[in-house]
Amino acid sequence: MKNINSLTLKYIAFTIIIIVMLSIISLFVIKNNDNKQRDELLGDAHIISAAIDIDGLKSLTAGKPDLSSPVYQRLKKQLFNIRTSNDSYKFLYLLGIKKDMETVFFFIDSQVPGSPDYVPPGEIYSEVPDEYIAAFKTKTKMTVGPVSDRWGTMITALIPIVDKKNGELIAVLGLDIIDNKWKKTIYMQSLPTIGFIAVVVLAVIILFLFRRKSTKEIKASEEKFRTIFENAPVLIDAFDINGKCVLWNKECEKIFGYSIEEVNRAKDPLALFYPDDEMRAEVIKSVVSEPDKKFREWNPHTKDGEILSVLWANFRVSDNLVINIGHNISESKKQQEEIEQERDTLARFKKVTINRELNLIKLKTEINELLEKLGKEARYKVVATKSKDG
Repeated sequence: MKNINSLTLKYIAFTIIIIVMLSIISLFVIKNNDNKQRDELLGDAHIISAAIDIDGLKSLTAGKPDLSSPVYQRLKKQLFNIRTSNDSYKFLYLLGIKKDMETVFFFIDSQVPGSPDYVPPGEIYSEVPDEYIAAFKTKTKMTVGPVSDRWGTMITALIPIVDKKNGELIAVLGLDIIDNKWKKTIYMQSLPTIGFIAVVVLAVIILFLFRRKSTKEIKASEEKFRTIFENAPVLIDAFDINGKCVLWNKECEKIFGYSIEEVNRAKDPLALFYPDDEMRAEVIKSVVSEPDKKFREWNPHTKDGEILSVLWANFRVSDNLVINIGHNISESKKQQEEIEQERDTLARFKKVTINRELNLIKLKTEINELLEKLGKEARYKVVATKSKDG
């Protein structure tokens, strides 16, 4: 530690802290945009489900007879028109479940018959993910994914369609977006924010460097750096080529329970955190011979025996020194993030439900017209009504 120039060490550690902070902020921005995107997808699916003719859907058999049913054709066309109206939508479909509450089948898809992705009514969804079955059992709307099946890897919104008259679950509507397209959208939304933050941080660093002119200012700066280093809310440590710990901030001491003196008293300091020989060998390899500056998850032990989940990145600053930056993600991995934020969904859903009765009348009228053309009696008695708009 004494052989390392304090000023150089200060700038190295400060730079690393900035990089780590930017990485954490970037992850937060990306996750926040992912949640917003999921809310929007869930809202779109909810609006689509509100326009489904429940009575017509209940009349279907989920079998070959449906192919000649005017109701099936009408609903299939409706799903097709909605799916093709938005380039982001990959698949839109209605699923049913058998009495065993495990076997899921397709009621209606939105693909053209004969296309590679077409699914006939009644086909079993053999590789259905557990999250889909949960949507049936709990009657809860949710976004899931990425999940993979024979059609690819998707992010999916699931909306249970329930008969409000008796609470019976009729079907679950699924709306899919391709995972790669989803990620691209998230990253494109996040880049401006991350770029702005990076520019601001860079400007602050430049200003910080230009202000350090006099010896007095340098000493004051070193003290500030030491305060930042010691109190940074991230794990910062370093071991020399002999295995001696030369950097160990307060966060390390707090999380792992060891002081730097206790670490250095150990015959093999790394064995305190990685008692497994093979795992310790991997850690040594990543730190000593292959420090690549990429964050990787490790599971070190604390003094109390707790096994943590920590993201570590290693930065070589000299031939004899590699600085390690870590972020304890143990708590965040235990917590389940809430996805149910509906913001604009309520407004859009309200707009749809205002005209729901008119939409149903229009659908029933069209079905009656089709039946009359087929020489059959009208199925529905249609009573004219007025919308709130007059």
